[in-house]
Amino acid sequence: MTVKKGLKTLASNNPEFNNNAVSNLIADTNIGYATLSYTLAKTIRTNAVLSTSQKNDVKSSVNSKPYLNIGQMFDDLDLHTDKILTGELGEETVAGSNDRGTFLEHMQEVDSLENLIPSLYDQTADSIGKGVDDHFGTLRLSIRANMNSIKEGLTYINNASLATDTAYRSSMTNLINFLNSVKDDSTDFQQTLNTFASAVTTAQTNLDSTLNSEPYLTFKTSITTNRNTINDQITKEVNNLGTIRTYSKNLVEYQSYVSLATSTKLNDLIVQSSSNTAWQDYFKNYVERQSQTDPIYAFSTDSSNDTIIQQQLRLRGLPDVTDFEDIKSVAEKSKRDVRIATVMATEGKTDEEVITLACNTLNINIFGKDVYAQSKALLDNMNENDINIIKSELALSQSLDILD
Repeated sequence: MTVKKGLKTLASNNPEFNNNAVSNLIADTNIGYATLSYTLAKTIRTNAVLSTSQKNDVKSSVNSKPYLNIGQMFDDLDLHTDKILTGELGEETVAGSNDRGTFLEHMQEVDSLENLIPSLYDQTADSIGKGVDDHFGTLRLSIRANMNSIKEGLTYINNASLATDTAYRSSMTNLINFLNSVKDDSTDFQQTLNTFASAVTTAQTNLDSTLNSEPYLTFKTSITTNRNTINDQITKEVNNLGTIRTYSKNLVEYQSYVSLATSTKLNDLIVQSSSNTAWQDYFKNYVERQSQTDPIYAFSTDSSNDTIIQQQLRLRGLPDVTDFEDIKSVAEKSKRDVRIATVMATEGKTDEEVITLACNTLNINIFGKDVYAQSKALLDNMNENDINIIKSELALSQSLDILD
């Protein structure tokens, strides 16, 4: 039921989605050398003079030690989450149309996946990398812990006031100032650009040497690990959103095919038409397996198999014979035992003879036993078989309810 309170006001306003929460998280993490690294990344990206090739060359040059070029990841993260909101990371609705859908449409697709995946795979969407956070985790700030760890490392290094850190910042400042001052492209321009970029690379190498031993190494490792995790998250989201329509469409189609399994003719049509053995097996055996799925064996996490077995024994009135001294009842039960009823010739035999015959048929050792000992051994065997029959039915029913 939809909550009505506040709905009228909501419907009268635009949601005004933005990635300010991500930008604020970046600003809070942006400490020490990261501040200039972030500025440098944005300066390279927005420079109007550099060609795409030149930008890529500079970005590659200043990325010799990626954890020291952490600002590039910050810039990528900011741009990435903005693109999630504009919908431009989505898969094209029609190839070549450049229509990639909206943020709302993508959320609706993911909501559909959250429902379809468990029904088809018996797993949550999250567990196979197709959940909400696998598409929008950065925007939902699932990376907050990683950013906090990066902040801790940057803060420690910044507070150490290392000479190599200062030199690294100076090299980035020089490159930023140069990029902001260029007016046009020329041979001299390229040579100067290379010189400043090379200076950043050298400064990174020197700072990295300083941070390559404790107490700094722990923080270097942490920054590196968490940076990689965030970059991997961005890549995963790009890939998932870039294929979301095809993936969702395939799941919907699979679910639609399954809904046809109850139609005898359509079921047979699929069996005859499909060359995939898994599809043939599923549809060919659907009716039989459905008939073997007994609702009385449905169980929850609150019911153990032993509990279900005991319930079924009571419902069937078992054990129907409990006194082994009641020779007549034991003999009559043996005549109903599905294992031996059709192979025992009991006509004209006394109850004692029937019990002996049943024991021999079931390979029950009766050497040296009188009729009562034989009756007890036979009754124990038959009562245990009643339990085993229920166990087998339960196992079969449960196996048919397991996705494979």
